Amino acid sequence: MVASEHRGRQKAIRAGMLKIYIRALSGSATRAKGQGPKPAFRSRYEKEGPVSLAKSLAARKDDQKPWEEVGLTKDEYFMRKYGNISEERREALQRKVERQRRARNMRKEHTKDQREDFKVQKDPKKEPNNEPARVESWDRGIGNPLSEYLYGTHAVFAALSARRRESFSKLLVQSSRVIPGDVAKVAKELGLKVEQQLSKRELNHLTNNGVHNGVILETKPLVPPLLGALGDCDGSDATYEVSTINELYGTTAQVQRAVARAAAAPAEPAFPLGIYVDSITDPQNIGAIARSAFYLGADFLIVPSHNTAKIGPVAAKAAAGALDLLDLYQVDNPLHFIDASSRHGWSIVSSDASPHVHPNRKIASTLATKAIEVGELPSILRSSPVLLVMGSEGDGIRANIKLKSDYIVSLHQQRAIHNHIVDSLNVSVASALLLSKCLN
Repeated sequence: MVASEHRGRQKAIRAGMLKIYIRALSGSATRAKGQGPKPAFRSRYEKEGPVSLAKSLAARKDDQKPWEEVGLTKDEYFMRKYGNISEERREALQRKVERQRRARNMRKEHTKDQREDFKVQKDPKKEPNNEPARVESWDRGIGNPLSEYLYGTHAVFAALSARRRESFSKLLVQSSRVIPGDVAKVAKELGLKVEQQLSKRELNHLTNNGVHNGVILETKPLVPPLLGALGDCDGSDATYEVSTINELYGTTAQVQRAVARAAAAPAEPAFPLGIYVDSITDPQNIGAIARSAFYLGADFLIVPSHNTAKIGPVAAKAAAGALDLLDLYQVDNPLHFIDASSRHGWSIVSSDASPHVHPNRKIASTLATKAIEVGELPSILRSSPVLLVMGSEGDGIRANIKLKSDYIVSLHQQRAIHNHIVDSLNVSVASALLLSKCLN
């Protein structure tokens, strides 16, 4: 009897709990239409809206652009800010912008290569002949970001022979190739580590599909010394001076050099001949100019530290080794460099296909007075050192550099038909022709 009463009470309790549960799911009849189920608890911030950390932070005004704060347009603001600055300040700002652009592009390339790393790695089962995929660090993206990967037999051999780079890491050779004898000999002398079990795909990945001939050198980049000015020179003993700058300590040093072609004719006086490239952004053109300069007997090549092509593996391949063998310098302020070199007796010769053409008539007339014929170049070099300035094929040499030049020379076109279509030479070809004319 007691047991049956207990079971009855438990059944009634379960039935009551079931009714409460069903009522909670379906919603109470007294709640307004459209409202959800009754919340388990009510927040004390319900009337104040969503809770965030903003109310705990200091209040700040709406961000405004600088030109909005002063009530100007963007163009008017920057025109007032930079319209009247000096040429030196403008060039310094330009160098700063170029450095920021290079850093931004390097970050983009690094991120892009890291993303592509996952695409490059393949399943070992899908590799040819079921060979497992390699896992070396240089095959996981861009390799060592602090190193450079020179490719091509001549570029690698010249870098190892000249030994102008800070260090060499290792020599990477395609498994089906034999190391060229000269390269193998120098690598052995330097005690260089050789990795020879590499596929063509792996080498293509490191060189961005460059023509590597099965040989790659992992090395530090070539860093040209910073040049302050070209110094005095003595044609009788075929020597000249250059003023180099140590950026770390802020010091300068005078370095004496011998004229390269003096060894072929030691009894004759010889003045140095160098090349300065202005705004040339194609690394293959830089490499081709260096190759022609070294072959024809020029003494050095100077590049600006901004607004120019990178002196890297592409330029070294096009130079066929000349970049590591030719004296290479860089300058931070081209206009000051040209002024300082002129004061030491250097003749500045700029090349221009149309020296008389300029939107400003006064500048055009000034440039016209500096024009000479190519036949006059040998006589200028016999009496003074010469710095030949070459510009890009599109915009050419900047007007402020041409105005500071002593002479302007042109290579005239010899055709009268369709001369508006092919109206210029490749800058590396023009450089080789003018160098040959100077040394004629």
